[in-house]
This record gives sequence, C-alpha cells and structure tokens, in this order.
Amino acid sequence: MASLQPKILAGLVIAAAGNLVAILIDWLVLRRQMSPSGWSVPGDFQIFRGGALAIFGHSTMVGQLMYPPPFLLLIAPFTVLPPEAGDLLWGLAGMLVLALATRRIGLRCSQICLGLLSPPVLYCVTMGQSGLFVSAALLLALALADEAPVLAGIAAGCVIIKPQFGLLLPICLIAARQWRAVAAAAVTVGVLCALPALLFGPWVWKLFYSAQLGAARGVVANPGTFPEHMMITPFILFRALGMTAHGAGLFQAMASLLAIAACWSIWSRGDESAQTVDRLAVTSCLVALVTPYGYVYDLPVLAVALLAYGAKQRPGWLAAVAIFWGATGAYGLISTFILPAGALLMIALLLAVWPTRIRAR
Repeated sequence: MASLQPKILAGLVIAAAGNLVAILIDWLVLRRQMSPSGWSVPGDFQIFRGGALAIFGHSTMVGQLMYPPPFLLLIAPFTVLPPEAGDLLWGLAGMLVLALATRRIGLRCSQICLGLLSPPVLYCVTMGQSGLFVSAALLLALALADEAPVLAGIAAGCVIIKPQFGLLLPICLIAARQWRAVAAAAVTVGVLCALPALLFGPWVWKLFYSAQLGAARGVVANPGTFPEHMMITPFILFRALGMTAHGAGLFQAMASLLAIAACWSIWSRGDESAQTVDRLAVTSCLVALVTPYGYVYDLPVLAVALLAYGAKQRPGWLAAVAIFWGATGAYGLISTFILPAGALLMIALLLAVWPTRIRAR
C-alpha cells in the first residue's frame, strides 16, 4: 500500500494542476465578458437564445438553429428570462441535471462534486454550452441499459438534440440486445422530432438543414479559428497536421469504423469484462472518436465515467483520471499553442480503460 502513495500523490497533483489551469482560463474568459456597462452573456448561450427568439418571432436576429429543432424544446424556457438570468439558470440547470444523472447511476456525493468541478464542466458553464444536458442523457443511456432499459432508451432518444454524440447508441443497445431500450429510443426520437414541427411549423427543419449544417461543415473544413482549437476529434487532428479536408475525412471515417467495431465488441460481451463501469468508460471515449464535430466541453460524460471507473478500483484508473483532468484542464493552451490532439487523448484513455481480460467480482 505504501508503494501506491507516490502514485496517488502524483495523480492528484496532475489532476489539481489541470483543474487550476481550467479555472484560470475560465476566469480570463469571464473577465473578457465584463465591461463598464456590465456583464456580457457568453457567446454560445447568446446565439442559442437569439436564434430561438428569432424563430419565435420576438427578435430581429436572423433565425438560425445551432442544433436540430428538438433543441428548441430545451432552450425555449430560458428565453422568457433576461439574457443574464437565462444564462445563469442555464448553467445551474445543466449542472443539476448532470448531478441527478450521476446520482442515478450510483455515484456518491463526493464523486458528484468532483465531476461537477471537472475541467469540461467548467468550460461548458463558462461558454454557455449544452454539453451538460447531453452528457446527462448519455450517462443514463449507457449506464442503465441493463438495469432500466426503458429509461435508458428515453435518455438515448434525448441525445437527438446533439445527434453526433448519439451515433454509437443504436450500436450499444442492439449489441446488448436491449430491444425495449431500442424501442423507447425510437419513440422518443420520433416524438422530439415531430413536436417542433407541430409547435413552430415544418419550416424549422428546413432552416436547420439549409443554415446550420452548412455552418458546421464550414467550421470543420476551414482550420484556424479559435473555437476549432477546442475541438477533440480525429478529423480536426489531421486537419491541424496539414491534411486536406478530404484526407482528414478519410482518416475520420476509418476512426469512426474502428470505434463502431470496438463499441460492438464491448457491448456484445456477456462476461465479467463487460461490466457496466467498463462499458461506460470505454464507450464515453469512443463517443468522442466517432464524430468529426466535438469539443472539450462536450466531455463531462467522460469525467463522470472515469470517476465511476475509479470507484471500482479498475486497473489504470488513477492514470486515466489524472491524464483526463490534466489534459482537458490545459486543453485550451495545448490545442491553441501546440496541437488540437484531443483524439490522441481519447485513444490513450481508451487503452487505459479497455477490459483486456475477464475479471473476477
């Protein structure tokens, strides 16, 4: 036991250093949002809110959906408040939803607090992003597939608000033969896709396809902007290394296919090496590798997954937690001044948490 103490200390130091860097970067971002006239709402939430208000007819802004129309069902309640109050409530609601999901999968209060203080969560709140809501849905979908398949399916369906992070969910549920979860997910997706068309008109879907998909393609195809430096996908890594969009797209396709195969392998197992915490940690890494469009603030799900993995004292848990906290905390600096190498981080974590043998209970 004594020999483990230096390793634990080193892991804590790395994790704490990562968190301090994330806090410093967040503080600098918040300072930039301060002006003599008051506090400025984070750009991402402001875009969400402004686009929704334009669609509802209460703003002169050009209407643009940053996410598919089901996202309107989530953002709508926050548009009735002033921007500053809406952003504050948006961040608090996201943290509450993630905390409830984390509690539902069995983590203790101390682990929930650590998860809520992880660098991706801090980045997400500061930037007014939606990663907390998506991560909560992913946690429930991945961790409860065996225990509560209907609830897991409903949660999986809710990921439609940011569908690039739900690409592996059908693979997971089908490989595990959780047909009730598959059915619940399909019904949830159908309902969430139909409601915006019924409430606001079918044109919201046309607007999404004509405006947002083109904007997203523009971001990933044209390297050099700051938001791209916060991205974590294989596509962005190869673009940063100088590849053309077509070449990087080919490598992204290969990475996606490998992620799908790995996902099927881990979810179709019926032995001890496919226990829930193992599947949760592995799949959370694969979710970030299968999509070409993902940011570091989309990773709260992985922070919680690694805490659950560590709570079970799985081999490599300390290294995985330390690497994740340290790298994601400093990612704003690493990706800007060195390389947006989030995909390499995901691969390193995947190797650390992959169950290589059957383990006894």
